[in-house]
Amino acid sequence: MLFQTNGIIVNVNERIKINKKSFSGININGYNINVPKDYKIEGFDDNEIYESKVFCKTQFQNVINRIKEDNIEILSLEGTNGIIDEKEYRAV
Repeated sequence: MLFQTNGIIVNVNERIKINKKSFSGININGYNINVPKDYKIEGFDDNEIYESKVFCKTQFQNVINRIKEDNIEILSLEGTNGIIDEKEYRAV
């Protein structure tokens, strides 16, 4: 895999850990978002419910439009070692 040593990598399919010592960027493995009430189901992860309803067999632009329509706000990004501080990814 080729990547910049100070880039931001977003893992969408699985959690991966980058072991290259030369990598000083950010590895995002997950996220927390606020979801509209109609997507919440007690006992289930809000992110997974939202993803399954919005990301199903549609074009990428449709997903982006739906996220905008639902006013989704990213609450936090998760890295290998936990929540990523906003200062970290703003600096990259």
